[in-house]
Amino acid sequence: MCRGDELTLSTPTGDIVLDDSEESAPVVLVSAGIGCTPLTGMLAHLATRESARPVLVLHADRSPAEHALRAETRELVERLPDARTVFWYERPGPEEPQARSGPMDLSDIELPEGAAVFMCGPLPFMRDLRARLLATGVPARRIRYEVFGPDQWLADTAA
Repeated sequence: MCRGDELTLSTPTGDIVLDDSEESAPVVLVSAGIGCTPLTGMLAHLATRESARPVLVLHADRSPAEHALRAETRELVERLPDARTVFWYERPGPEEPQARSGPMDLSDIELPEGAAVFMCGPLPFMRDLRARLLATGVPARRIRYEVFGPDQWLADTAA
């Protein structure tokens, strides 16, 4: 990029909001890569409120070293009485000895009944995980998501 270059930008948007009116519903936070950013904000909100809601954090990344907000996520989960994490890494490391190898796999993950599911990450990841969640019986109305990446409609509006 050089001085004088023209950029086409989109406005910031937020498609997912943690609804405090559902205080008893379990929460499942599903992310990949930097998609953990808005979900960590939700996790911080739950920790600040000292929520007793069951919380399951599922995250996939390249490695523990590349996992943004990993330490903060661990600290926030420890502050919640009924929260746990499951991490997947393409290249696992000693920083996360309990982490699983490879892409996110929900086949042996017990999802809480009636959970509100929030997803953020690359579009292909979310398409795949949404299909898997639907296959496990999570109703589509309980799955909320935000695309964390290039504006998907930008190409349609560029002149």
